[in-house]
Amino acid sequence: MNSKNKTIESSKPNTISTARLADVLADAFKSTFSKLLLVGSPGVGKTALVIAAWNKICESIGGDPEVIVENISTAAPEDLRGLPHIVDGAAKFSPLTFIRKLTTATKPTLCFLDDLGCAPTSVQAALLHVIHGGHTEAGKISPHIRFIGATNDRTHRAGVGGIIAPLAGRFTTILNVSPDHGYGRVS
Repeated sequence: MNSKNKTIESSKPNTISTARLADVLADAFKSTFSKLLLVGSPGVGKTALVIAAWNKICESIGGDPEVIVENISTAAPEDLRGLPHIVDGAAKFSPLTFIRKLTTATKPTLCFLDDLGCAPTSVQAALLHVIHGGHTEAGKISPHIRFIGATNDRTHRAGVGGIIAPLAGRFTTILNVSPDHGYGRVS
């Protein structure tokens, strides 16, 4: 997944059924290095399945699950970097929105980045250091954070412009989520 030229549109991601997704997610949540990107049609249940799997794994380890669902398509780059201000003559960045939670988490926390493919290129670029480097101008991302991203692809006609190759390369696994026969959509 770390190929410099890899994009969601040109890759052939692994396909997984919605029934098996919960097991894969449970394994991924246990790894501090695992960062998943789910690709699936609108309404297939990506968000609901991820949150249910996270709650289940936290319950099994006796934790209190924290979930941050961020619709990244409506974010601006400064939402990820923070706003600059002067402190003692030097520029500092104050974290905004969900970034404050990512830098201060003290318990296992899932950050679910929804609609990545609809996000502007500038927002996707700002996510590079957050997901891979574990930091923003506003501070270091807590080691308690696990990242999962989700997107539709261009063929779904859901306003997806694509995911820039460097961002796609930050995810350790890309899974194409397909509904099971009879499973349908999650409401």
